[in-house]
Amino acid sequence: MPANPAQALLRRAERGILTEDDVRMLSEEMRRMLPPELGAVSERYETHFGEGLRFGAVATLCREARERMAMTTAEVARRLRTAQYRIRAVDSNRFREVDADVLRRYVELLGIRPWFRRWARANRSLMEALTAERD
Repeated sequence: MPANPAQALLRRAERGILTEDDVRMLSEEMRRMLPPELGAVSERYETHFGEGLRFGAVATLCREARERMAMTTAEVARRLRTAQYRIRAVDSNRFREVDADVLRRYVELLGIRPWFRRWARANRSLMEALTAERD
């Protein structure tokens, strides 16, 4: 049995989509585990644990699906007519660098659209941030 609720949620996360409440609880637990100096740095540079936790499921599923299809990031980029760094941003869970249109096309190419739609419904605020005008 897990030592605390956060560990139980991490195990659940491996099998599905976390709710915003789950992510909030995990983020708080992670901040408590960090030394105060790192927590301050995290807030100062706007590193959001929640974004990484929520988008991590998309990153992992995309990367694993691409690898199962035996495609490289170079091949995906060529097929989607985009730069490789755009694909690597998704696969590496660099949410703030993800291009929404590239992500949509990548999800289609990988055939994971039904799962992604469920994820998007569970993560509306993150989807809004992803599709908002970025500088």
